Amino acid sequence: VRWSAMSAGEMRPLPSRQELPKALTGSAFLDYAVHLSRRHGFLYVVNPKVGCSSILWTLQRLEAQDADREPSRVGVIHDRQASPLLAPSDIGASAELLRGEEFFKFTFVRNPFDRLLSCFLNKISRPTVQRQLLLAQMGRPKDSEYEIELAEFVAAIGGQALEDMDPHWRPQWAQTLQGHARYDAIGRFERFDQELLRIGERISPQFEDYVHREVRQATGPKPYHLITPAVAEQVRELYGRDFTEFQYALEVPA
Repeated sequence: VRWSAMSAGEMRPLPSRQELPKALTGSAFLDYAVHLSRRHGFLYVVNPKVGCSSILWTLQRLEAQDADREPSRVGVIHDRQASPLLAPSDIGASAELLRGEEFFKFTFVRNPFDRLLSCFLNKISRPTVQRQLLLAQMGRPKDSEYEIELAEFVAAIGGQALEDMDPHWRPQWAQTLQGHARYDAIGRFERFDQELLRIGERISPQFEDYVHREVRQATGPKPYHLITPAVAEQVRELYGRDFTEFQYALEVPA
């Protein structure tokens, strides 16, 4: 039996192997998460906080055959109406598309501790829609300046159903439809540049010409000190299947 934190002092047992909620195999979710190309024969499943903006930027450049393609702002990369890539509904496909052999299917995963910490710093520790919704869940005004601690964040999201979780912190096995999708490749964020090129070789001989290489400013050491032993245990409980499914160590990165 695995356990998932519901809220401070409250836990609930989970079956050892959760099934995907129907909402995550429905057309609305698939049209959000699945980006495909018949021209190049690939299918990519988005996993937020795991390089998805860079991947989509690259794939859109490739599809448009425009190495200089630049979005007017980062958010446009995720706008399906502005993207040259297809959604499943564009070709009348259902979730069975993820099991077939018509497309080269891939996604990327990341160490659960790193992904959650990145999400907390990017989506909760500064003004965002996700922060407003979490504050409302905690019974606080959406415009509150209350400083949410990591432990509170983890406890709050631990009480959410998989289908109700924001994709940025939804467990990766569910977000990437493990057990339903039959992937040809699953890249690892820890070796992002090398893995993306390795996958790209399977898609197009010209793939490297279209790669978007994001210039990241140095931000100093990651604040792993925020992950206390108690928080680390909560993370292992909430993301237990991610650790085992993708073979990540249970220790907090140094």
